[in-house]
Amino acid sequence: MLTEIANTWYIVVSAAALYGLVASLGTWRLDASFKPLNGTFKSYDELAGVKGSINLNMTLAVLLLVYAGMYLFFLMAMVGIGTLSFFTATIYMATFSLAGFLCAKLWFLKVEKRAKATQVVSEDPRVRQTWERWLKEWKELRLRVSD
Repeated sequence: MLTEIANTWYIVVSAAALYGLVASLGTWRLDASFKPLNGTFKSYDELAGVKGSINLNMTLAVLLLVYAGMYLFFLMAMVGIGTLSFFTATIYMATFSLAGFLCAKLWFLKVEKRAKATQVVSEDPRVRQTWERWLKEWKELRLRVSD
């Protein structure tokens, strides 16, 4: 078993690294677009300015779910053809899941929560209506928010 892990460790490391890199790119973009707002939308232009990063965040979340499913399928295929033992595949999936969970809990979800807490201080009712609609859509499994 240890020999098998020593010979195939790159499977889990590369999968977790790719997952972390993709999730980090979306999180950095989300953080960078919301930070200058200091927690408030004052105009529709500011709201429109963050739409791209929200859409990227939503799209990457769906893609990462698909990626995790494909990774699980890949591991099970490796077990099926005899390249990996079931025990090693289980260790790799647990490691992948733990790495994803820790990254999400320690950073990604904090940035997203801070972004979702942005308040509207604009007199324009379109800003509040649009932001509230986007917040509802952001909770759903979608690729983007509506216009």
